Amino acid sequence: MLISWSAECISRYGVSILSERIHTFTFAYWFEQKESFWKSLRKRVFQQSCRVWREHLFRKSSFIWCHSGGKYRFYDHSRVPSVTNSRLLVIFSKNPVKGEVKTRLAQSIGDKKALEVYETLREHTARVTECVDAERMVYYSSFIPSSDLFGTENFLPRLQKGDDLGERMFYAMKEGFEAGFAHVVLIGTDCDELSSQILNEAFSALTRYEAVIGPATDGGFYLIGLNRVLPELFFERQWSTPEVFGETITRLQRLAIEYERLTELSDIDTFEDLKKSTLWPLQS
Repeated sequence: MLISWSAECISRYGVSILSERIHTFTFAYWFEQKESFWKSLRKRVFQQSCRVWREHLFRKSSFIWCHSGGKYRFYDHSRVPSVTNSRLLVIFSKNPVKGEVKTRLAQSIGDKKALEVYETLREHTARVTECVDAERMVYYSSFIPSSDLFGTENFLPRLQKGDDLGERMFYAMKEGFEAGFAHVVLIGTDCDELSSQILNEAFSALTRYEAVIGPATDGGFYLIGLNRVLPELFFERQWSTPEVFGETITRLQRLAIEYERLTELSDIDTFEDLKKSTLWPLQS
């Protein structure tokens, strides 16, 4: 078509006119093709972006489907929250799996009831922590579940790492400080006596002291809070013994760290603990 049109231009207008007409035709053709090109490019880029996004969401373990408030939402548990609050509350939770939680208690009431008790304790922990003015991260022991009572926008899911409890607490607190938080408080999900008031007292104590600790009646602690990471408190130690709290105080004193001691509370780990708690008697 272009060749026959060019021959016609030569016969009618000569070579100089041909050059001008060819430039005009070329520009018009290019402009038309440009529009088509950009439409095609936008479509390809959109399709490619969708593909990459789907692969990232479903193949990368950092993203999970969480069921929350009757809706399913994506949560990226690898992200670090923007620090608009200087206070971080770290919550250690075991994955609520029958036969794997409250094993000492289960010896007396069975695995099913022990799991129910643990879920009640987790519900209590979620309720009292939601009222605290702090960012909240929930560190699961084995895996990040697709659906959980902590699976809301108020809690950021994380996975514990480390060979023992001390290492796991150290890495969780270290991550908090690296994210830019100034005060980090860590708790578990075993204490039915824990309250929002006690948690607020812990954060308030960290504005006056370098550390805060809440002793448990069994010789451990239900809470520890720091203004900077202290590896000496977490490594080369024996855990789950009646000497844990005392040894922690000794190490703080050896490091010349000023601390505040909170009210002593009781965890629920055994049948005797359960009978003394607000959860007794159990509902059938």
